[in-house]
Amino acid sequence: MKVFALVLIAVVASVSAERVRRDTSDLLTIHDAAVSLEASALDNRYKIAGLEVSVQLAATQDDVDNLADDISTLRSTLTTKGSRATFDVLKGAAQSAHEGVRDALDGITAAAADIPAANLEVNMVVSQVSAVHALFEFTGNRVDAVESNLEEVLSQSQSIEDQSRDILSTQGTNIVNNYNDLVSKANALDEVIGNFDFEEYLNLVNSLWQRGLYNPKRPVYRYNVFSQYSQNSGGWYADNNADLYGGVRPSEWTGSFTADKVSANKDTLRSFFIFRAYGGANTNVWAEEWYSYSSTNSRTVAAAFRIKNTLDSDVTWSVNWYYSSYGSWGDLASVAVNGQLDWSSGGTNCGNCNIQRSLTIPKSRTSTVIFVSGSGPPSSSSRSLLMVFHNNCLDLPNGLEFVDDLDYVAGDDWST
Repeated sequence: MKVFALVLIAVVASVSAERVRRDTSDLLTIHDAAVSLEASALDNRYKIAGLEVSVQLAATQDDVDNLADDISTLRSTLTTKGSRATFDVLKGAAQSAHEGVRDALDGITAAAADIPAANLEVNMVVSQVSAVHALFEFTGNRVDAVESNLEEVLSQSQSIEDQSRDILSTQGTNIVNNYNDLVSKANALDEVIGNFDFEEYLNLVNSLWQRGLYNPKRPVYRYNVFSQYSQNSGGWYADNNADLYGGVRPSEWTGSFTADKVSANKDTLRSFFIFRAYGGANTNVWAEEWYSYSSTNSRTVAAAFRIKNTLDSDVTWSVNWYYSSYGSWGDLASVAVNGQLDWSSGGTNCGNCNIQRSLTIPKSRTSTVIFVSGSGPPSSSSRSLLMVFHNNCLDLPNGLEFVDDLDYVAGDDWST
């Protein structure tokens, strides 16, 4: 009975070890706490099995020893009482029982030897399961983080998609509206063009050309004629304000100032050269005899021409004009191109003098040419004032055109 119990224990131990190996594959899905508890239970169970085997081995050893003693006693008894055959039968049975016990002991010993290895294997499996579980937990956290980021990206993508749809919808509406507006304007323009009388337009342009408004070869200029001193009040006009006299004070106009002293500021020029006039190849700008009451006051005529050079090279403009001047009293005649003095009468005293000058008009720009004549010397309180262009000098050479843009041209220097 004891032998059967030992064999049963060995079988149970072997089956349990196999079960442990088989069940380890299922531990991968168990929570960390369950794995730890299961591993601990397995470990304790094998420890108990080992102790039981050890106890059973000791008990079995005692039984074997007792059986040997019984056999020895039986053999002695049989020897004493006779019946060799009976003895042989009993001896064979005892020997067979002894071998069975030895085989059981060997199986138990082998099973006991396997128990520590199985226990170690279980511990290794538990450790591996724990590591795998930790890896699964780390991976799960990473997956959760990635999933969270993915959800955020998807949310942003959806927002961008919604905004894009709104923009496309709005822009599409605007494009359609703009297209319709352009189509409407194009249709209106077609209607205007269809009703436009080009022949009438050409006749109007030709008429304006003949009148000199669109004829760049017809002389157009701005001018002013002025005095400087008030005999009645005993003072210079306009408080001697230069801004109202082309950038030159009234007192300076009778103080030997010349055309190059005129301001380049276009607003100042517009305030000074207030009269517009058209001429021909020969043009009488001003010719007057006037009575003078003192040497303080005089009378001056100034004319400004805007000349455009359409070429890529400078052009020489030959000018002939009659002038008056009285150098002794500081009433000079002069000419300047873009603020640069070309000629001055200096100390000449003349009521009807003639001068010819070759003026250089810079390339590829519009220039300002200013002529000034002061009053001539007195004769019985009478003085002359003269500015007349002759010898067809206002018939400009090729490349030069008259420009009438002083109403709108801007700038504070002579570059414009």
